[in-house]
Order: sequence, then structure tokens, then C-alpha cells
Amino acid sequence: MSRRHFQSSLPRNFVELDIDPSRLAGSGNADYPQLFWQMQMPLDTPKTPQTDYAFRTANAQLYFATGPGQKIADARPLSLNRVIPGHLNHSITEHLNFEFPLATRRIAAIERVRQGGSLQFNLHVQVVVDEIGFVPAHEPSKRPLIWGLKAAHQMSMQERFDVPQSHWVERVLPNIGFGIVHVVEFPAASVESCAALEHSFKALKQAEEQHRLGFYDKAAGKCRVALDKFFDYVPVDPTHPASKKIPVFKKSWESKLGPPTYEWLKATLGTIKDASNPPHHSPNAHFSQFDSQMIIAVTTAVVAYIARTVPPEDLKS
Repeated sequence: MSRRHFQSSLPRNFVELDIDPSRLAGSGNADYPQLFWQMQMPLDTPKTPQTDYAFRTANAQLYFATGPGQKIADARPLSLNRVIPGHLNHSITEHLNFEFPLATRRIAAIERVRQGGSLQFNLHVQVVVDEIGFVPAHEPSKRPLIWGLKAAHQMSMQERFDVPQSHWVERVLPNIGFGIVHVVEFPAASVESCAALEHSFKALKQAEEQHRLGFYDKAAGKCRVALDKFFDYVPVDPTHPASKKIPVFKKSWESKLGPPTYEWLKATLGTIKDASNPPHHSPNAHFSQFDSQMIIAVTTAVVAYIARTVPPEDLKS
């Protein structure tokens, strides 16, 4: 927990804010995604018997720490409506429950910046406080001495915070519809086929784990690895076996599957391989959460189909 003082024009600074990143959580699921963050606002004794303080509203904004002015979200304004008497002789604590509405594109932007790691951001908070006391009489206008509004103050602070990867993955993403692994059931394949495709199943399991952690580039790359056993690597120039080799869908499967099935599997696997290949060759190739999810789903479906269709003895070759 981090306690911070506000910057304000109040004659005495008796307000602080306790900010704990571990209290940040997601809520609303995919239908109504938002970040929920409860903060504590300790109020010390004002020690101003002739003045009261009316806390009116609180606002907050989240910005990316990696770029100037890149806003993540505005919190819904809070109505406080709490009057703190100046003669108060004990401390009290208010709770500020900020809700930051999100949308799919905002969440995707956060994930692009986070890149599977921790999240660094800037938090801005503003609290409006009315100073209430004796307003002096004004003889020329014959206004009497009254108890009323003397001044309106805005307290503000800006702080940088880190949200660890583990907290973001466990407490935020699952509650806003991201980071969820969808289970898809396929007809069971033979034990022999599963054993022969252990390499593919292991790569897909690693892809799901990387996806859950938010490493979407690595997840897509693992899908390409899952397909490696379905290709033979042949030289570009058959007359020079040492020349550059390229992946070619196993020709030996054509007679077992039949030309139509062989051709659509060849085209499908080639498309998946091309789509998941960039992370292995370019540092500038990046995938979104949706890209990763779709590539994993399609790759899993095709691997399951091959496990059911190709004879186990051919899978080993």
C-alpha cells in the first residue's frame, strides 16, 4: 500500500490517499468490462473549529506510463457528499470505489502495451472540497455575517504504479472476458494416434499456456511448431540435395487420404503455418488476443482431425 498526499490550496493538508495496486480487479466479464479499484482516503483532524469541509466529488484517470498522454480510461465520477467538521477531534477514513469502463479495443490496446509482462501506468486523482465558514458582513451591501461557502478547492495527485503480471493475469483478465481458454471437444482419437502426435499436443498445450499469460506472439508461434511433423523438408533444387530446403506437406499421405482430402488439408495447414510463422522470423510481427485465440482453435481442430483420419503408422513416418 502506498500513501500519498494531495496537492491543494487548502489552508491545511489533512487528506491523504492510500493506493494499493493489489486492490485493482476486473469485473463485468465480456458484457460490461471494467476495472474496479478501491482506495482509502484517511482524513486527519482538520483543527479548524471555525471552518468545515464538504467533500463533493472525486474523479480519476488511468494513463499508460510508456507514452505521454495515452489514456486508458476515465473513472465514473464519484459523489462523496461528506461534511467534515473543523472541530472533529479524531481521524476517519473514506473509501473511494473507482470504476473504469473498458471496451474490447481498449483491452486489446492494454495487452499490446503490456506484451505479456507487468503493466505500468499513471494514476491521476482529483477531489473537489468546499470550504465552509463565516462569510464576513459587507456593510455597503448590507449583507450580514453568515455561515456559507468561502472557497472551492480541488485536490489532485499523479502517481505511477506497476501491476505485476501475475495479478493482472489472475485478478483482472479472467473477469473482463480476456485470458479465458475455451474448451472445444472433438471425437476421441486412438491411443496410438495420440502417442504419435505427442509433439503436436505438447506444442498446443504450450500455446494455451502462453496465451493465458498474454504472450500472444509466442502462442501463435507454438501453433506453427505443432504442425512441424506434418511436413517433409525437401531441397528447392532436387539436383542439389544440399540446397535450401522448404516444407512440403507429406506426399505419402495423398494415397491414404485421397486427393480431395489431401488437397484441402495441404491448403489448410499451409495457411495456418503462414499465419503463425512471422514471430519466428520478425521482431515486428505481433498478434492480438483474438488472433492468438483463433490460430489456436483452428490448429487444434486440424490436429484433432489428422489424429482421427491418418493411420497411426503413417503419423510416425
